[in-house]
Amino acid sequence: GHKKDGPLFRGRYKAVLVDSDSHLLEVLRYIHRNPLRARLVKRLDDFIWSSHQGYVSRAKKWDWLYKDFLLSMLSGNKSKRNAAYRDFVAQGEPEEIERFYSLKNLPSVLGGDSFKEWIKEKFQDLRFQEEIPESRLLAPSPENVIAAVCDYFEVDKNQILVSMRGKANMVRDVAVYLVRKQCRGKLATIGGHFGMGNYSTVSSAIERIKERKNNDRSLQKDLEKIAGKLNKRQR
Repeated sequence: GHKKDGPLFRGRYKAVLVDSDSHLLEVLRYIHRNPLRARLVKRLDDFIWSSHQGYVSRAKKWDWLYKDFLLSMLSGNKSKRNAAYRDFVAQGEPEEIERFYSLKNLPSVLGGDSFKEWIKEKFQDLRFQEEIPESRLLAPSPENVIAAVCDYFEVDKNQILVSMRGKANMVRDVAVYLVRKQCRGKLATIGGHFGMGNYSTVSSAIERIKERKNNDRSLQKDLEKIAGKLNKRQR
């Protein structure tokens, strides 16, 4: 009713895992330029509620602020770091950073594809931890799961995309089942990877494998081996 906004009235803060030192500097610049984007001030030096003041000051009252590491990346010469920082912040953020922070649902990782893959490999054991909502980002991609199934059964990817009325495609069902189990996507989304227009078709494929593996030890071993290959590939 009071039309208030800000951290006090919203949910928890959003933590973002940052790739490299260069990305870290970009985050620093983005945060410190927030008052300008919000038109709270015309000059950053006029905004007293951020650590920007500490970065441009050599006063002892800012000794608690851990800034030397970031400043050292801007200049190896300690006497020139203040000027280098001011110049860096004055330039404005690149389009990539502005686009990243403009997303409605802010991603949890800021960096390149290789960094994101490394994160998946490093922390794959944390996948689908209920107390870590973002842990599902560590799951393998549906493409990787499909590729692992094709490799294991020695079939071409096109063979698992073919659907013929009245004919079973067990390899396809296995791929659908494992994508669901490993990636935890929505049925409609999973269907998109297999050319299945109806989510009920996806659900039926999953249920067929669930029912069959309960009585088929060979299929159980196949599923375990493919999952093992996926884990190795992730590592």
